[in-house]
Amino acid sequence: PSAEAIGTALPGGGTPYNWTYPNGTRFNVTGEREGAYRVRLTDALSVWVDADDVRLEGPAVPAVSGFVGTVR
Repeated sequence: PSAEAIGTALPGGGTPYNWTYPNGTRFNVTGEREGAYRVRLTDALSVWVDADDVRLEGPAVPAVSGFVGTVR
């Protein structure tokens, strides 16, 4: 991997905005497409990072989420 990962709005290059992350940055991976991983930055923002710049650790675990409806 390179010394940094570049996040783009869409998989691959050519998008007008880039986000740069140093080695060691931890992400939650939420998708995979065209040789890139979609990583969540905030609840409302995800970017795509080239899969060659990502080292996956541990088993794949679904994101933690929950919902509570009406409680009686």
